[in-house]
Amino acid sequence: MLLLSVIIFAVFCNIYLFRKNVNIGVIMLLNSLLVALYKRMPFNLMISTAFKAVLSEKTLELIFILIAIMIIENIMRTSGMIVKMAQSLRVFIKNGLFSAIMLSAALGLLPSPGGARFSCPIVEEVTGDGLSNLNKAYINYWFRHVWLDGFILYPGVILAAKLLNVTVGRLFFHLLIFIFVYAVSGILIIGEKGEEKNKKINVENNSYKKRALKDIVFSLSPVILMIGLYLLLVNRFEYALDVSAVATIIYLIFLNRLDFKEFKRVIKESLNLNYVVLIIGVMVFKDFLTVSGAVESFSRTVIYYKIPKELLFILIPLISNFFFGVTVSFVSLAFPILIPLGLNQNLWHAACAFAAGFIGGMITPVHLCSVMSAEYFNVSIERLLKKVMVSSFAVMITIIIVLILS
Repeated sequence: MLLLSVIIFAVFCNIYLFRKNVNIGVIMLLNSLLVALYKRMPFNLMISTAFKAVLSEKTLELIFILIAIMIIENIMRTSGMIVKMAQSLRVFIKNGLFSAIMLSAALGLLPSPGGARFSCPIVEEVTGDGLSNLNKAYINYWFRHVWLDGFILYPGVILAAKLLNVTVGRLFFHLLIFIFVYAVSGILIIGEKGEEKNKKINVENNSYKKRALKDIVFSLSPVILMIGLYLLLVNRFEYALDVSAVATIIYLIFLNRLDFKEFKRVIKESLNLNYVVLIIGVMVFKDFLTVSGAVESFSRTVIYYKIPKELLFILIPLISNFFFGVTVSFVSLAFPILIPLGLNQNLWHAACAFAAGFIGGMITPVHLCSVMSAEYFNVSIERLLKKVMVSSFAVMITIIIVLILS
């Protein structure tokens, strides 16, 4: 009973601190301190555990990868490669509805914080008067996240893979079924066909389309390079993702002819200390849970009350991200608790937990992208989230089925 009271207290404290914009890494460090006090860890054990977690190879590698990916995203965004890709895709997809869907999905390949705001004017332009504002907001929000934050460039899935001790590619592969259901359910619920756009392009010669195709390949080439290198090295080299990211950065530097001054600006903008603190906080929290014996206590509580662990695999991530609205945040909180319960023993269970947590973040008004989409297209957040909840139902049913069958 005491453990349950401590957990409830910690959850409400986490929510309060998150609403106050306290870095999630700092919150995790405070959680670590709470765990240490609850389990009466000796001071020297606390210090040694924290130092080992901060200086571990896994922690340092994770920091390196996330900074590298932020550099890639920054160069692609500031060089205009993303805009060029969006403009070129419109040449080949005439229908406003599917143009908006494809463009939102393409932009969703990159982990831009608040990225849905970036795609709002693009969705508005390609759809025109062919769709209601509610559907415009829905398409922008729903399909911007069609990859479930599980694409290999996203911090949340990278962190989850590291905690599970699997490759990012394997975890992403197990998410594909949920991505498919997510996309199909999103298309079915729109209820409008959209109008044919860009009719003038029909009379353009083939050279115009060839140029547009070249622009698409050019814009996507860094992503293709990183994925290709990763797939080539993943079974041969332990640091496949690290090498792929560095090679992609070098490629982007030469491709965009960045000089030292420009690259220095990119590094300055990409070196987000909040992410560094977040990773440190998560890794320290994970080790404190194990070393203190808190996980063992939690496991005994679950067994005593006969709570199915599969239920926890869904509910803890779902509820966590409903309050946080940020994938990397729910992974930080939920996965260190669930992995000792066996989450890492079945990758399908881990994928279900990740997908459930992601859906929790999609149906909450604290998700920044939902607020920005609703505001831009002048629709109420309640109407937008009701539509999102309906399409989320199919994904949750799929999660439950996969969890039962696996």
